[in-house]
Amino acid sequence: MFIHFGKSLGSLRVNALEGNEFSFQEININSGYIEEIIKLADKNSSTLGFFPRKAFYEHAKKGHLIACIDKSKDKCVAYTLYMTGKGRVKLTHLCVDDEYRGRDVAKALIAEIKSKTDHLQGILASCRRDYNLSNLWESLGFSATHERPGKSKSGSTLTEWWLDYCNPNLITLSHHKLIEDKIAIIIDANVFFDLADEENRDEYSRDAQALLDDWLESEIEIFVTSEINNEIDRNNDPKRRDELRNRLRKFNITNCPTEDLDKCRKEIRHLFPEKLSSSDSSDIRQIAISICSDVKASFFVTKDTRLLEELEEEIFDKYQLKIISPLELIVNIDELRREIKYQPARLAGTSIKKQSIRGEDIETLIDCFLNYSKGENKAHFRTILRQHLSDPTKNECCWIEKEAGQEPMVAYLIDRESPEELRVPILRSKRNDLLSSMCAQHLILNLINLSAFENRIFTVISDSYLEEEIEVFLREIHFYRTQIGWVKVNLKGCYTASEMAEILMSSTTEEDGILKDYLTTLSNNLKIPNIQSNLDVIAGIEQAIFPGKIADSLIPNFMIPIKPWWAKDLFDGEIAEQVLWGANSMLALRRELVYYRSRMASGGLKAPGRILWYVSQDKGFERANITLSAIRACSYIDEIIIDTPKSLYKKFKRLGIYKFDDLVAVSKGQDKELMAIRFSNTEFFKKPIKLKEAENLIGKNIHIQAPIKIDARSFELIYNAGVLC
Repeated sequence: MFIHFGKSLGSLRVNALEGNEFSFQEININSGYIEEIIKLADKNSSTLGFFPRKAFYEHAKKGHLIACIDKSKDKCVAYTLYMTGKGRVKLTHLCVDDEYRGRDVAKALIAEIKSKTDHLQGILASCRRDYNLSNLWESLGFSATHERPGKSKSGSTLTEWWLDYCNPNLITLSHHKLIEDKIAIIIDANVFFDLADEENRDEYSRDAQALLDDWLESEIEIFVTSEINNEIDRNNDPKRRDELRNRLRKFNITNCPTEDLDKCRKEIRHLFPEKLSSSDSSDIRQIAISICSDVKASFFVTKDTRLLEELEEEIFDKYQLKIISPLELIVNIDELRREIKYQPARLAGTSIKKQSIRGEDIETLIDCFLNYSKGENKAHFRTILRQHLSDPTKNECCWIEKEAGQEPMVAYLIDRESPEELRVPILRSKRNDLLSSMCAQHLILNLINLSAFENRIFTVISDSYLEEEIEVFLREIHFYRTQIGWVKVNLKGCYTASEMAEILMSSTTEEDGILKDYLTTLSNNLKIPNIQSNLDVIAGIEQAIFPGKIADSLIPNFMIPIKPWWAKDLFDGEIAEQVLWGANSMLALRRELVYYRSRMASGGLKAPGRILWYVSQDKGFERANITLSAIRACSYIDEIIIDTPKSLYKKFKRLGIYKFDDLVAVSKGQDKELMAIRFSNTEFFKKPIKLKEAENLIGKNIHIQAPIKIDARSFELIYNAGVLC
């Protein structure tokens, strides 16, 4: 954020505004005060930075420019410029002329903003620490909540200031989360050179240099492509090359595999002149890297007019990469964010809904999910949809939506014609949308469990136009690419290694040689003498046949007690449905999670291992229509880590449901160690097993105040009772 209250504040006076001396106006584009505001900004550019002239008019169009007018002189003496989004106000400029400081003008401007935006959560501002304005921000009602290094050449530190409106909310959004939530952009070489040349702040470069202004620091994460190194190398001045390379250290550099780069360069070559200049060649590489980079940025920022006017549409249509100018990015930052960002929602035990697809929905599906980047034919996609919708007795056709009437995030078709496989001919998710991707992953895991539940041996995803991120996920969870599509073996129940080997061999088919070879390999591995004692190999085979379990393996088994409040967020959708707020949005969609507990009395927990989750009774759940004091699910232990609360919270913040203070409470001190259990592949029991029933099954009492180790036979009996009923 840019701020100016004069070169030296001295002792700040906070007086009431005198009578009707001032008026406050929301400035529109026809106001004569806009030019006065721009002159005031230019006068104080040493502290305000260089804000594009056009941006003042764009903010005025949106009603986000407020001026303080000295009525006796008909003169603009202060102004504030802001934007709204993500449930709060982001302060961009707050400027008071030197002559008028100490007269509560700044406080009045903040009050004006609040009166116009009182439906939001509050105001977020960023200010350089070396401006020494802490007393001022505190007097305006702000609290310092966060600190981070700036990207300016001086290496200044930025402090985040938050003014909370204290509005009552059903769900409170943390401003820390707002601060961390950034848009990834990739800038071209010329924009980088403008940013690197801070001393040369001319009209041509000021739009680009505004990308480094304080208020944008929490909004965007800037990347440059590896091609920048070649651009720097073309400079003949060795001193300048060193300066640019030193400046480059403050930026993130992104690259991509050579084969991907070469392929993409060929695909976009026709967009450039037949005879390429060195600049054209560099542009091709920069755009190709931006498309193929794992950063998956949605914006390529450039000032090149030809790229902006001639290439933008085709690049966006084919690759969903938007070529945009610095000015357009700055002026429309919140609108652009809404194009690419997800909002937290709930799925397992949440408000996200599964909706059956009807015939009239076909064109909507085509508009949302036709895969242009892979050359999918619209007529072919339409034909597949119609074929499966025509026979609802064999097929299930659904999409997942966040709210009724909104565009679907995920669409899928299920074909049950074959008794041995659950076939999925269509599985689509929105590209570059985290929530859609997580919904698709959650769906895939549910499809595996559904296939096993229906006594099918395979889940087959035969869609040829999957998003790349979905294919990566399929590999991670042991789908295997064959002639008929992506295939996952999903056996049901707990059997010995030799029994599993026979089941796999009896499932082979001559129709798909690749699948036959894969199943034969799995079967042969299970027949290796003493394979059950090789924990890494046998655990890998179990993951490949999940949810099936190998009864005589030496994988250790544990029973862990957990309160229903934590279970609802970690894995239990049925419990979540009994609670007002349901499951924690993003956690409910994750395959991999973490659970913290004391390192004491851990029952010898180790990885790899299996967990039987015993969900205890607890206050607040007495009337819940669910079975508690029961074993409700099974998971895999991927990792056990013992460390301090600070280290574990930093490592697993996005995987757990605990706050830092919760971890300190578990460990009984910030310097005391505790245990993190990272687990995955949770399988819900069809029938929860009450503790007394489990004791009858294994023939002995179970004391479950802390994790306990159980023998392989006990695990087999309890597990099969829960899933084979």
